[in-house]
Amino acid sequence: MIPPSARRSLWVFPLALGAVVWTACGSNSGGQSSDSFSQTAAPVAGDFGKNPAPGFSLQDTNGKTVSLADFKGKVVFLDFWATWCPPCRISMPDVEKLHRHFQGKPVQVLGLNLDENPEKVKRFVEQKKIPYPVLLAGDSDVARSYGVGGIPHFVLIDQDGRLVNDWSGYAPEFAGNWRALINQLLGA
Repeated sequence: MIPPSARRSLWVFPLALGAVVWTACGSNSGGQSSDSFSQTAAPVAGDFGKNPAPGFSLQDTNGKTVSLADFKGKVVFLDFWATWCPPCRISMPDVEKLHRHFQGKPVQVLGLNLDENPEKVKRFVEQKKIPYPVLLAGDSDVARSYGVGGIPHFVLIDQDGRLVNDWSGYAPEFAGNWRALINQLLGA
């Protein structure tokens, strides 16, 4: 759950090369514990590829329960976001392209929405026609278990359920990094 007081405004920072990086919106997740793929604390820098990803079971926008364990044997890409977060909205087209690029391959993209109002999320997902499953994580501790301090926040998990990498905030070059790492995990 992210209280309005924790939400930060959008800031744009032009870099020397003319690139634009969008910083993350504030996050303060809390809530109940989740079912486990593995129960681990938030990742520690340098532990990627070694530690199992924290497990979870959450409902999607259609009321179906989805667990991380359902995707064992697949590469899993998590996108932590909220409807009120401008950088999250800006990153969505790249996440959708990633989903489409790997469709039919053992890769699963999951949106983990941190809003507090499931009906608002459902309307947003329908209006934007988000093509991958969006899970309702607002009343869970999933964001905390993944060390999410701001959104958008992206996490890549390998076929064995191990944490591979994460990205906080959003920059356009992230999309290339995501594809390259997923291709590497797929042996492509």
